[in-house]
Amino acid sequence: MFRRSVLRSVSAVLIPFLLALTFLPTFAAAQGESSAEACMQGKADAQRNVSGMWFFAGCLGLVGVLIAYLVAPQPPAASLLGKSPEAALIYTDCYQTAAKSKQGSKAVVGCFVAGAVEALVYVILVAVVVSSDNSSSW
Repeated sequence: MFRRSVLRSVSAVLIPFLLALTFLPTFAAAQGESSAEACMQGKADAQRNVSGMWFFAGCLGLVGVLIAYLVAPQPPAASLLGKSPEAALIYTDCYQTAAKSKQGSKAVVGCFVAGAVEALVYVILVAVVVSSDNSSSW
């Protein structure tokens, strides 16, 4: 009778423990996959949603580039529907990181293009001034 009582007590503790060990890794892997999927989806949406206006922010020079890297856009609310709070947080974090990177890249290109245009205008103005000085001296 004592053995049966001990056996029941041990089995009452051991069976749930073994079941937990069996299903916990599967649950954790499923959560990991959904987290990875949420992050990949956030990055893809950010690449698709970043506006081309950040190119023109780069025309402001380094200030525009700095602003582009600091401004963290919010993902569309529709993208967060149906996601668990953890997946929504991961999606938002990955979205903002990827969007800041894309915004900054566009602003850097805009900065270089604006710098090249300014240099070209400067060269043309210098050429006009030099040629007008040469023609007036004759």
